[in-house]
Amino acid sequence: MPGRQNGPTNVVVRALGPSLATRGVPQALQDPTAQLVNANGDVINENDDFATSEQRSEVESRGLAAEDARESALFQAVEPGNYTAVARGELDTTRVGLVEVYNVP
Repeated sequence: MPGRQNGPTNVVVRALGPSLATRGVPQALQDPTAQLVNANGDVINENDDFATSEQRSEVESRGLAAEDARESALFQAVEPGNYTAVARGELDTTRVGLVEVYNVP
């Protein structure tokens, strides 16, 4: 099948909120967290506040730095399979957010 890989692939997951507000999105999530969950429901990586991320350089080197320090971004090598990207507000607040998943080198 075209596009299918046998080995791991790298992804960047971003959870945005504050930068949406600057673009006029009402009720934007103010402090989103990002999680990457595998098919078994296990959290395999998570981030809260891109500015303090241990993977910041991995994300920035791919041109995907979060615009606001409160937004979240993570880098992960994943094996082929099913995954879910989750965004949550701090203290489980609910508002409008955006989750982005990028396949990166």
